[in-house]
Amino acid sequence: MNKIERNDPCPCGSGKKFKKCCYLLNFPDEKDLIWREIRELQKSLTSKFLQYLVDNFEPEEIDDAWEEFHNFEEVETFDPEHPLASIFLTWLYQGWKPDEDELSIGQMMLSDSTLKMDSKLRSYLAECLSSQFKYYEVVSSIPGKHILIKEILGSENYTVHEKSGSQTLKTGDIIFAYMVSFQGINVFEALGPIPIHPRFKIEIIQNLQNVLEDEDKELKLIDFFVDLYKRIMNPIPPTFTNTDGHLLVPHKMVFEIESANRIFDSIHSLCFNETKEELLETATFDENQNLTEIEFPWLAKGNKTHKQWDNTVLGHIRIDKNTMTVNVNSKERSDLFLKTLKKLAVTGFKLKSTVIESIEQQAKNTVNNQDGGNNLMNHPEALKAMEDYFKQHWENWIDVDLPALGNQKPKDAVKTKEGRELVDALICGFERSAIDKSIPGQTLETFKTLRFRLGILK
Repeated sequence: MNKIERNDPCPCGSGKKFKKCCYLLNFPDEKDLIWREIRELQKSLTSKFLQYLVDNFEPEEIDDAWEEFHNFEEVETFDPEHPLASIFLTWLYQGWKPDEDELSIGQMMLSDSTLKMDSKLRSYLAECLSSQFKYYEVVSSIPGKHILIKEILGSENYTVHEKSGSQTLKTGDIIFAYMVSFQGINVFEALGPIPIHPRFKIEIIQNLQNVLEDEDKELKLIDFFVDLYKRIMNPIPPTFTNTDGHLLVPHKMVFEIESANRIFDSIHSLCFNETKEELLETATFDENQNLTEIEFPWLAKGNKTHKQWDNTVLGHIRIDKNTMTVNVNSKERSDLFLKTLKKLAVTGFKLKSTVIESIEQQAKNTVNNQDGGNNLMNHPEALKAMEDYFKQHWENWIDVDLPALGNQKPKDAVKTKEGRELVDALICGFERSAIDKSIPGQTLETFKTLRFRLGILK
């Protein structure tokens, strides 16, 4: 690999020059040697600690601590191979006290003159005991070398010497970690087993604010992290609803009709934003100029959820000779369509079948057909309309009252430190979505402009 020059683009992808970004993360060789020495100290401390547990505590006591770590939920016996073992063992020697009035296990080890530990290991243990668990946001990283992190609700950046974690962590990721500073460099004594997606940042900030002055702050942070980890690893399937609040259950109704002309004449007003003549411009006719095929949306004025919408698409209607097919996304809309036909006094039709399809099956069908000609992403007009919609959406976003900001507008929320953190959390989630999935009118440049307008450009 070629050497990165100072004026080259930074390999972290920030868009800045290397000298103004991650250049400062390049430790000289002696720092790397110190890191290797600390790694040996960490291994030695783990060995000493585990032996100290065996010599001084019953297995039942450790299981009690493991249960407390899980907020006293019923859990299986502690397994050193558990993904949360690193977090648990660090808390066990640093924060857990067998009795409330006693020292922590780490403090016991330091005060035990019979325990064989050289001065450097004792110094490292003392530094570990002075730290605490915190949430950090990844600012940038050089894979295999270092990570630049910022404490959430803090203002200081830290460069952490970390080889394995830096391979997978991305800018914007949130980590739960126990950072220790020793001999001039920062290392992780414990690191959560998974990176946390930026979409959880607001929830984390709210938890931090709730426990800020709490005497058991660290344990409550750990409780929240353990709960968050379980939710991430065992997600509850989401409940999908349409904008009316109805459960999404796609219905396809197939009608037998006597006359395409007569049915269209009776129901064309369901697409009220186009005239009958405009709808017929896209229709097909037989040699006698009888209508044979036409498609149009079923619309309702306004929208309960999105007040700025002029209308809501309730369904899609297709007339093909002696068949009319109506697709809607809920049972309620299926029932409403039948009531609407009755209200309009439509005659000459018979409902032949109603096919109910699960969201999962519909999604599978969409994936299977994503390369077909009917995919909206293949149509320039649809792409342009989508791009225009999102441009307008993000143009107005800073002036919209948002529940996530306590019903404040983003432009008002950024006037306080806590508000800036919350707004930044929202935009971080948007940025990650833009990276994960390309959407016209919703790119990284979109959110860079948004940050600039709000005065929180990174």
